[in-house]
Amino acid sequence: MNFNLKFFLVIALIGIILYDWRQNKRLDYLLLAILCAAGTPIEGYVQLSGRRVIQTSTLFGWQMPFLLQLTIQSLADSSFDVVLMLFFADRLIEKETRRNASIGFIVVSVIWLGILMSSGFVSPDYGGDVASRRVISGTGELAVVLTVTIFVLQFFLTEDRFLFSDISYEEKHRGWYLFGLLIVYGAIGTVGMYVTGQRWIEIGVVGDTVHASWIVETLGLVYNFTFEYASTYMVPYVVAVGLAVFQRFTD
Repeated sequence: MNFNLKFFLVIALIGIILYDWRQNKRLDYLLLAILCAAGTPIEGYVQLSGRRVIQTSTLFGWQMPFLLQLTIQSLADSSFDVVLMLFFADRLIEKETRRNASIGFIVVSVIWLGILMSSGFVSPDYGGDVASRRVISGTGELAVVLTVTIFVLQFFLTEDRFLFSDISYEEKHRGWYLFGLLIVYGAIGTVGMYVTGQRWIEIGVVGDTVHASWIVETLGLVYNFTFEYASTYMVPYVVAVGLAVFQRFTD
């Protein structure tokens, strides 16, 4: 797997954090990126246990050490996506910046689709030797996603207090915007990868899989960007609000 794009996404992440810090004098985006990156050991376990298989990890032709690959992958995937979506969420909430934020989100989505399509359209190698393959229906995986989803729903359904902090209307409102944008952005990316032949659903056991039926594949892809992606990526924000992390570093 080529990590060149992920490297530039990490650079973009740093730029977004610095821009918001200079503009709004807050560390929300930096703190959120750190909380997202805290899940790196989980990704390491997923790969070492064989639940996600990445054949090679290169950066400008250089074979990266496993720990560096994990760090870049975590920052470029979860940290970048969540911080970018919060960036747009904060600006969609405000009427003065809503129009520009909407245009910006559309532009970023089009660019993302363009990047996905720039590699061309390929026929999926069902059951073959692909760059990355991940199990999504294992008992452990389903239990984690269910727990995460309940945790996030509890945050949205709680009236006043969550974990160790009182929840304000603004924090929950901000969370709804973030969650909605994560679902939309996840759906756009999933559709783009599906159309270009970069993502599909297989059934069977590892080493002996076949292409799933269209209904199973559709449900699997929707499950992926709604629960595995959006719900899971909401956890750092929910934890930050529940522990009053943003307030502690702002006051």
